Amino acid sequence: MNKLTLFRKISLLSGSFISLVISLVLYIKSYSFYSDEWGTDISFNEDYSVAFVFSLILSAYFLYSLVCFIKKEEPMFTEWAGLASSGLASFYPLGKFFKALFKAINKGNEFNYAGYQAYLYIGLVVLSVFLYFLFIVIEKHLKKKETTE
Repeated sequence: MNKLTLFRKISLLSGSFISLVISLVLYIKSYSFYSDEWGTDISFNEDYSVAFVFSLILSAYFLYSLVCFIKKEEPMFTEWAGLASSGLASFYPLGKFFKALFKAINKGNEFNYAGYQAYLYIGLVVLSVFLYFLFIVIEKHLKKKETTE
C-alpha cells in the first residue's frame, strides 16, 4: 500500500469533511424566520445550501475513493462524481449571474457587474472542469460500447 497515496486520500477526505461541517453550520445559521398575522416567512442563504450539497458530494466521493483504495479496488464512479459536483458548482453561479443580469434588463436598471463578477468567473472556470469530466464520461462510454460489440 502506497503511504503517500493513502495520506493524500485521507487529507482530501478530512478537508471535505471540514468543508461539509463549515457549510452546514453556515447554512443552518443563515435561516431566518419571520412571523406576523399574514403568515410565516422562512428564508436562507442559497449560496450556503449549494456549498453544503457540493461538500456532501465531495465527501461521499472521497470516502468511497478511500474505501476502494484500502480494498485495492478500482473506483467505478470517479468521472460521475466529478461530473455531478462540477455541474452543481458551475451551473449555480452562472445561473445566479444571468438571473441578476436579466432582472436588471427587464426592470430597465443598470446592471451591477462588479457585484456579480465573481459568480461569472467561478462559473466559467468550473464549467471547463465540467466539460472535461463530460468528455471523459463520453469517451469511457464509447470505449465500453466498442468492447461489448
